[in-house]
Amino acid sequence: MPVDNLPLWIGLALVVCMGVGYAWRAKKNRTTDQNSKDFQERLTIGVGDPLADDSQGPSFVGPATDDALRGQPSTVRIGSRPEPASGKMEGSSGSAETQAQPVQEELDFNAMNPAVPRNVGRLSADVDSGIEAVVNFTPRSGTFDTEKIRAIESMLAESRFGDIVRVDYQNEKTGRWSHSSKGLSSCSQVYMALLLANRGRTLDALTASSFLTLADRIAIEIGADASLPDSQMMLDAAQQITDVIVHFDSALTIKIAAAEDFDQSAVRAAATACGFTYKGDHYDRCSGGTDLPVMQLWPSEQLPNEMEFSLDIPMTSAAANPLGDFFAAGNDLCCRLGAVMTDPVGQPIGPAVATMICRQLSEMYEQMAVSGVSAGSLRARRIFSRI
Repeated sequence: MPVDNLPLWIGLALVVCMGVGYAWRAKKNRTTDQNSKDFQERLTIGVGDPLADDSQGPSFVGPATDDALRGQPSTVRIGSRPEPASGKMEGSSGSAETQAQPVQEELDFNAMNPAVPRNVGRLSADVDSGIEAVVNFTPRSGTFDTEKIRAIESMLAESRFGDIVRVDYQNEKTGRWSHSSKGLSSCSQVYMALLLANRGRTLDALTASSFLTLADRIAIEIGADASLPDSQMMLDAAQQITDVIVHFDSALTIKIAAAEDFDQSAVRAAATACGFTYKGDHYDRCSGGTDLPVMQLWPSEQLPNEMEFSLDIPMTSAAANPLGDFFAAGNDLCCRLGAVMTDPVGQPIGPAVATMICRQLSEMYEQMAVSGVSAGSLRARRIFSRI
């Protein structure tokens, strides 16, 4: 190579190197652009999205079918997303291939078996041996059929215990319990429970004897073995329950007073709008889903411009904020009637009085819980009823 031509050869080599580098870089950019385009297209159909269904991941399916037990894929998915309408996976390299789709067979509704009826009832019997005298009837053989169930109902209807005795049937087919025998063809055991005491009455010796005699007659009629409580234990427990009722039987009572005499038609309209029910001489507001009044509104016997508004403490649950509901209902009544809430001596109820009431109420709730009769519980609602 002549030395005089050396600069020319060096320049030519640089041009060749630059050309090769430019060609390599252009090819790399085209590859990068294509990969970026493929990734964006995959995002539009869920591939590569961490929140999308992963076809390689676990499949959450419903109850195992015969196909699933044989290793075939189940067609029931929870949270799965549908395949693209075209049946093809777009954005993948190479030619698109048609994806295999499961075949949906036509259902023959005429050949389907009747639906299994849903279990109705409770898992356990509704009895409370702490406040009730409980008799358990079990069949000496087989089960109690429809005829024997009807015999129980007939003997109860003819007795003096129709309103104060509860019967619980265990469905022989489902094992569940219900107070109603409607639709019941056979039962495996029966409970009969008598409330020992409540606000309106206390079990006496004559009633206890009559109840046990009735239980004996029913057991003979339906061919059952009956476990009977001891009569003296029933009477002792009834007296203990009565002592609890007397100790905690209390109500929070305030006045709703107006400057002028109340128009009773306006009172009735306001009370109805606030969720109260007219009972002839007063108004009741019951707890949700029950017929047990927790608030009552009574016209004053002496002053026609005053009414007594009370909260039945044992029937309310501390967790339900009964005092807040009580004051809210009282404020609503006062706004509708142009009245104010006052204490028994006629002083308006302010923050200090409300705080004192809240503290006293909390103390009573704690005492009832310690005694085994939590306010607002099913046990409390039963023994503080007036049936």
